[in-house]
Amino acid sequence: RAQSGIGRAQSGIGQRGDGFSRGASHRKTCDVGFSNAKQAAEYRIKMTETAPVCRRAVTHTKNGEALAVPEPKLLDNVQWLHVPKAGTGFFFTLLHYSCNVTFSPNRLALFQDARKGSIVSMVFRMFSQPDCCNKGHVKWLPPFVSHTPLTKQFNINQVAVMIRNPLTRLASAFTFHRHSFGLPKDLRAKLVSIPNMTLVEFAQFPGIAGCQVKMLNGFPCAAVVTVTPAMVTNAINRLHEVAFVGITDHWTDSVCLFHSMHGGTPHKDSFSKTRSQHTHDDEAQRVKGKGKADEEETITTSRSTTTSDSSSESDSDSKSSNSSKESSLMAGLTREHDPHDWLLYEAAEALFQGRMNMYGRPSLVQ
Repeated sequence: RAQSGIGRAQSGIGQRGDGFSRGASHRKTCDVGFSNAKQAAEYRIKMTETAPVCRRAVTHTKNGEALAVPEPKLLDNVQWLHVPKAGTGFFFTLLHYSCNVTFSPNRLALFQDARKGSIVSMVFRMFSQPDCCNKGHVKWLPPFVSHTPLTKQFNINQVAVMIRNPLTRLASAFTFHRHSFGLPKDLRAKLVSIPNMTLVEFAQFPGIAGCQVKMLNGFPCAAVVTVTPAMVTNAINRLHEVAFVGITDHWTDSVCLFHSMHGGTPHKDSFSKTRSQHTHDDEAQRVKGKGKADEEETITTSRSTTTSDSSSESDSDSKSSNSSKESSLMAGLTREHDPHDWLLYEAAEALFQGRMNMYGRPSLVQ
C-alpha cells in the first residue's frame, strides 16, 4: 500500500493544489501552504523566535552522587512503530527531526483531498519531495505512519514508539469506529454489527486486548493470537532495545526527552493537539462502521497552551479520555481486561521515568 500511495503522491505533485511550493527539483526546505518563498521565510523566522525550549540539565543525581547527563546521540535513521490510538501527534516530532519542512498555520486544511486529508496521504506527499525529508544527518525510513508491527523491516536501534495506558487506549479505539487494525474481516464485520456494545465487551472481543504487546512481537494490533507471558517479557526487552520510548500521558516530557536523547530542537507542531475527525456521534454509525478507521487516521490540529508534564498534558485522545463522558464510558474497565498490555505499560513507565532522571528531567520551559 505504501508503494502505491507514493506513486499516487508523485503523480499529483505540480498538478493539484497540494500546498507545496514549486521551484527547483532540489531544495533544503519544503514550504507547505505559503503563496511565496518570502512569506515562508518570514514565517520561519517567526517560528524560530517563538520556538519552544526544553530545559536540559547538566547533571543528574543517582544514589546521592551527581553524574553528568549523557550527550545526545544523533540518530542516522528513524522509524516509527505507530501503535493505534497511542499518540498520532508524535508524527510531528519525527517529521521536524528528520525533515526540512515549514507548514503554514492552516497546513492541514491543504490535505482535504479524496482521502479525507489523512495523515498517510500527507506523508506520502512529503516524502515524494526531493530532499524534503532528508536533513543529511537523519532519514525517516518506512513504514512511516502505518500501524506496521515490529518486524524485520525495522532496525530496532532506530525505532521510536509511544506507549499508552491500555485502558484509555481501549476507550479511544472503541469510540473511534471500534478501531481494530489487523482483525480478520469476518471478525471485524461481527464486531461492528453488535448493537449497544459496551467498552468492556469490546475489550473482551477476540483480538482486541494485548495490542501493544502483540505489535512489539511482530503481530498486528488486533491479531487473534494467544498473548503469553513470554511475549510480554519479549516486548519489555524490546522496549530497552529501541531508540526511544515515550508515554502519551507525559506528552510534553516525551517530546523533550526525545530531543535530550537524540538532539535536534523541538517545534511547536510537536506540542499541537491532534484529534481524529471521524468520531462516532451515535451507535448507528459504529454499527455501520463508516469511515476508514482501520486504515488511516485523519487529524486536525488546534493550538493549545503547552505545559510541563507535571500536569500530564497529552494528545487530545488522552485528554478526552479524562472527560466525564469517557469516564462514564470506562466504568467497569480494569487492568484485568488488558493484563498483558498493563504489564508492558508499567515497564514502559518505569523505563521512561528512569531515562527522565538520567537526562536531568528535561521539561518544557514556559
